Amino acid sequence: MAEGKLLNKLLSLPSDARSQDVHWELEGTTPRFPEHPGKSGALLSGLCKARRVALSFQVLEWLRAKGQEVSIFHYFPVVSACEKSGAWTDALQLLRCMDVFGVEADTITYSACMSACKRAKEWTQAVELFSAMTSKRVETDTIAFNFVISFCNDWRQVFELLGTMDQNYVGKNAMTIEHSIESCVRHDHWAPALDLLYQALRDQVDFGTITFSSLITCCADSGAWQIALDVFSTAKQRSVAADRIMFNTVISACAVGMQWK
Repeated sequence: MAEGKLLNKLLSLPSDARSQDVHWELEGTTPRFPEHPGKSGALLSGLCKARRVALSFQVLEWLRAKGQEVSIFHYFPVVSACEKSGAWTDALQLLRCMDVFGVEADTITYSACMSACKRAKEWTQAVELFSAMTSKRVETDTIAFNFVISFCNDWRQVFELLGTMDQNYVGKNAMTIEHSIESCVRHDHWAPALDLLYQALRDQVDFGTITFSSLITCCADSGAWQIALDVFSTAKQRSVAADRIMFNTVISACAVGMQWK
């Protein structure tokens, strides 16, 4: 097929290919290419699977120059490629281009851009994207909230996001609370994590061994050994399976508190 030949020709170009060389291949192989959005979308998908993000940008540029309406259908494969490679700066550039050319980014597109930022450990950028998403009134679902909560660096930010979920009537699930607790524990804030745990338990949310173990460890490491034992007792009451890690953590908590018996 002509599209397959074109894809191979573009992939044979060097990584630093000039725009004019890319445009030459597009012009020479498929003169009526812009009239077939499905074909251009398939070409972009092929380039992105090969992780040729720069080439994808040049194809988008050519399509716009030819007067084709470039939609989310064209942009998303490129955003997805940026996500997989952690090319967060390219992902942000695509969002800016979409905004300039009047293409509305949806929840999935924003989530992919946030994921690219997360892969590159650009936490601040990811949170800013989420803020932009809400300010533009792009639908934010439980998955999007869970995603941004999972890498929050400040427990107060976690509680702000949980409050925003309530304000927007976005439902919470067990993963929401687990990510919230993990974010608090990751930065040694056991008190807010404890509040989240007991509130969730009152709401009949069930947790597994990992959540309890991480909180017990955080309490023990912070010297709150009695709290650690209380959490362990709660886990037993809830019939949470205690593995070796949890038992070792409890023993460590006892050692810290000099409670050997």
